[in-house]
Amino acid sequence: MKTIPYLFVVIGMLMLAGTGFAEVAEDTDSMFAKLDANGNGEITEKEFAEVWNNHFARKDKDGDGVLSEAEWYTEKDFNAADKNGNGEVTAEEDHILHMYRFRHCDQDGDGIITKSEWLTCSGYDTN
Repeated sequence: MKTIPYLFVVIGMLMLAGTGFAEVAEDTDSMFAKLDANGNGEITEKEFAEVWNNHFARKDKDGDGVLSEAEWYTEKDFNAADKNGNGEVTAEEDHILHMYRFRHCDQDGDGIITKSEWLTCSGYDTN
């Protein structure tokens, strides 16, 4: 079975903070709701991209259009996003990383992440 590293940032932060399973599950639900901008129970690629593009802009504290490792989430994630290894992540590199994650969560390839796909992608087996 493939391991899909989608919510490892959120789940990792919650685990480090000593948060239990229920809180992680609640955060998974709230993240789904945030990404599902129109509230129809599905996350489209457009919805997903818009949330992460806005997130990039908020993380870019110095407004230089790139994220340094200090502005990023984790070193592992930073290294995965910094495709050219220049020590900074551009909006394009960030977008590529998140669209990769979208495609992994969209298990049937229809361009939509359902709640079931989201939970599976987040590490919850719905079967």
